[in-house]
Amino acid sequence: MMQQLKRLNIYGLLAAWVVLNLWQATTTGLDADEAYYAFYAEQLSWGYFDHPPLVALLISMGNWLPGELGLRFFNVLVSGLSWYGMWLLLDRPKAGDRFLLFAVAMLAMPLFQVYGFITTPDGPLLCGAVWFFWAYRRFWQQPNWTNALLWGGIMSLMLYGKYHGILVIFFTVLSNRKLWLKPSFYLAGFFGAALFVPHLYWQYLHDFPTFRYHLIGRQDPYEIGHTIGFVLNQLVVAGPLIFPLTFLALFGLKREDDVLLRAFRWVSIGFWVFFLNSTFKGSTEAHWTAVLSIGFVYSIYHYALGRARFTRNLLRLGGATAILFVVARVWLALDVIPLPAALDTQFEHRQWTQDLVERAGERTIVFENSYRDASLVRFYAGHPAWTFTNIHYRPSQYDLRMEEGKQLHQQAVYYVGNSGWNHPDLTPLTYGKRRYGAVALDNFPVLDPLQIYWSPEDWEERAPTQPVSVTIYNPYPDTVYWDHPSADFRLSLLLEKGIENWRFLDLPPPTRRAIPPDSSRLVVTIPWDSTYCPVQAVGLGFRMGNLGTVLQSALLDTERCESVKGR
Repeated sequence: MMQQLKRLNIYGLLAAWVVLNLWQATTTGLDADEAYYAFYAEQLSWGYFDHPPLVALLISMGNWLPGELGLRFFNVLVSGLSWYGMWLLLDRPKAGDRFLLFAVAMLAMPLFQVYGFITTPDGPLLCGAVWFFWAYRRFWQQPNWTNALLWGGIMSLMLYGKYHGILVIFFTVLSNRKLWLKPSFYLAGFFGAALFVPHLYWQYLHDFPTFRYHLIGRQDPYEIGHTIGFVLNQLVVAGPLIFPLTFLALFGLKREDDVLLRAFRWVSIGFWVFFLNSTFKGSTEAHWTAVLSIGFVYSIYHYALGRARFTRNLLRLGGATAILFVVARVWLALDVIPLPAALDTQFEHRQWTQDLVERAGERTIVFENSYRDASLVRFYAGHPAWTFTNIHYRPSQYDLRMEEGKQLHQQAVYYVGNSGWNHPDLTPLTYGKRRYGAVALDNFPVLDPLQIYWSPEDWEERAPTQPVSVTIYNPYPDTVYWDHPSADFRLSLLLEKGIENWRFLDLPPPTRRAIPPDSSRLVVTIPWDSTYCPVQAVGLGFRMGNLGTVLQSALLDTERCESVKGR
């Protein structure tokens, strides 16, 4: 294999890489997140709930091709562009020993392998970051306006891939303070920011859902396993067999005037500190540091030049890693040997989605708290599917497309809940490691569009048993009734007692038994008791029988616990 790589030039290597990834893209089932991004691509927009729009555009451009290949086709081409950009960053190594070092270093990086065919925002981000560093070096060598505009345009393109690009820009700029003295540097920044304005305007129109979710919406109890997992994942990202060589090269290489090496060190440390801190708020994913692979390859390649022992170890361990990756990918694609349960559940979805559709008949399938499963059913079975998000789960793009979700209001659906869900008519379903409970509902209430508005001052100033006025906005053309016989729901006070710790208090029926279209002023009584304390925040929502509880108002910080103490 090594001799064959030596004889290849960059174009032969790229051709082989693209062919391998196209074959893998065709023969390997989707990861659930890929199906979710296919849901993005159903309606092109300047933004989406979780990410910027580039991944949706790539998927949409491939719709002329069938199945998984169409979803992944342009991501495969983007991966080839990443490889070509890395070749340029390494000063175009020709066929021979240097080219072999380049090829082995690239093939030993797991995230260059993964995003060769899997389509997520990380592929465009990785490609954008490669060309960002290429344009940065070009600008540093010739800081003219042409190169400034080129660099700024690539900055914007990287951000349209994934928000993590802002960290790449930030730490690169911090690594070279001499940049701050160049007027054309500011031109690059302003031009890149201007190109990103359409997405920022989309965020403004939608009340900044992505920023609010990523900055304040991801709050989980701390677990030491999150921190340990992050550290171990970074060893894998640096190469599961070569990570000691990777870190030695990154921090041991001496190239005093190399602005790229300095940037890679700053970006690596910055990413590690940033996401290590994130482990105190929840789990992190290995692929969040995918862009560090660029600096790893750059450092390994240059450190190996003139160091025979390091080169031998790199070729042996890196070559073994590359072979293991290729074998694993062929195994996954051909499926000639039964896969481990985790991989089988991760990539094989056609059979269970079709079985579920047969059970549902013509009814829309509604999943409890699973935008991934809903997206898989839409992709593989071509069947209408949606997700119902209650207080115990995060929102998604489905919540932003509520105009479509509203059409399910009071319609017959096939409701698929998680394994712990309970209903008198529930049918247990098992697909591999998946455990569900399903039931046919004849009148499904979609209450998410009903918004409740209340005044913080009104809430804090009134005595515990005094009525509080709230406004409920009903966007439906018809009246919604509290006591509809087949759609049981109740107004409830939601007490946030800690992270992932909620208590629900059903309130007495409001003075009016119906919510007519548009805004409706209601008076509700909210009893309060000191046993509810301590409470971090309170909100109002609907408890929907067996379907769970949805938050429909803003969460208010409460001083009620303190006021009760003084009574």
